[in-house]
Amino acid sequence: MRIGIIGNGKMAVDCAKMLLGHPKAELVFFNHDPQVDASAVPAFCRKNAIDAWPGRQVNSEAFLGQAREASPDIILNINSFRLLRAPLLQLAPLGVLNFHNGPLPRYGGVNIPSWALLKGEARHGVTWHFMDQDIDTGPILAQRLFDLEPDETAASLMVRCIREGIALFGELLPVLLDGTAQARPQDGPRSYFSRKDLPENGGKIDLAWPFAQIERMARALNWLPFENPFVPAVLEGPRGSVVVNRARLVGARDASLPIGAFVPDTQGRLLLACSDAVFELVETMSLDWDELEPEEARQILLGP
Repeated sequence: MRIGIIGNGKMAVDCAKMLLGHPKAELVFFNHDPQVDASAVPAFCRKNAIDAWPGRQVNSEAFLGQAREASPDIILNINSFRLLRAPLLQLAPLGVLNFHNGPLPRYGGVNIPSWALLKGEARHGVTWHFMDQDIDTGPILAQRLFDLEPDETAASLMVRCIREGIALFGELLPVLLDGTAQARPQDGPRSYFSRKDLPENGGKIDLAWPFAQIERMARALNWLPFENPFVPAVLEGPRGSVVVNRARLVGARDASLPIGAFVPDTQGRLLLACSDAVFELVETMSLDWDELEPEEARQILLGP
């Protein structure tokens, strides 16, 4: 089977490595976006004498012409972040197989690790599905669900999705190559999250919320150590704002303590009162993404 890959990063490379040396697989091209992946894919292609086609214009006539000459039986779309149009989707006889970092049809679209955590999910999943002309609606070839950790962040969940997706591809590959893989139509409630969709309050923390909601938003919008593709969780104080990446429960709020009050602490912690609790700002950053010590965050929020 002749296979082309459109994709970036470690996951695309790890899946490609499974194809090398397989008696039924021939990797015929690897397209990547140099702005997203400047090293992993090019290094892999050089080492293994694979045609590497850098560029974002995968729907262009030039790219389609190259792809037709390569004559792939199937194309894998792995972390490419591009909308593929009908001519490309129809180019390979077996279609385009896409990796999605969420359980379809429940979580379609972008920023899915954040949305799953914002919604308070206890389980998540990854999906390999064939692409059609709508977004994340094509038939499912394989899906895996797994439990979430209580302290899961958007970044840790993204990494877990990549690991689970690679492992699932390894299980899927034999039946894909011998022609016995069977896709099923998507079934059940569907949700779709676009780049325009934002979390409640645009990511700004409201201290009138219960602690569980504040803590969940901080984790759900924490993409460290990776670049945040979404929005951060921001706390606005009387004098300035900080990004909140982690919050820790200290105890229940006394009824005499005003919501939004900064609570004195002999241990140097930065404590605040929300609707039902006193909590600590554990990991904060400036709006310029510099890490802050508690006193630095306090000065930004309250002033010198």
